[in-house]
Amino acid sequence: MLLSYAGASLTFLCIFLPWYAVTASGRGISKSKWVNGFNDTADNWGILTLVTTIIAVAMTFFPQTKKFSAIPMGVAALGALLPVFTTDSQSVDFFGSTMSAGTSWGLWLCLVIAVATSVCMFVFSNENTTQGNAPRPQPRVPRRQPPGRR
Repeated sequence: MLLSYAGASLTFLCIFLPWYAVTASGRGISKSKWVNGFNDTADNWGILTLVTTIIAVAMTFFPQTKKFSAIPMGVAALGALLPVFTTDSQSVDFFGSTMSAGTSWGLWLCLVIAVATSVCMFVFSNENTTQGNAPRPQPRVPRRQPPGRR
């Protein structure tokens, strides 16, 4: 589960990395601006990713919900995936000047880490839950045959 906690922490940190970027250059001057997932006021996908990551980590502390902790982490990955489909990435060349806008590296990093953490939480969800309270198999006692039958 330590790997799941590390992945959830990295997903949380990736929300503050650049998710969207705009770069304009021309006549030797270049300017760029980026927005992180937490400041994404248009769609709030970063907040969805943040909240579901916190829920996934909280669920790992309780044995009853530990095996379902991959579900909110999958929703966090979905929260990082949806901006890819809702944002238009464009690049324009205009008389020697260029302008490009679209998703940035922080969003892709957040998506990869969230998916990997969700998979780890799913794979390691039964790590210690079945060993402690599992019923022991009872020894099988052979049945006696009635006399005269074989």
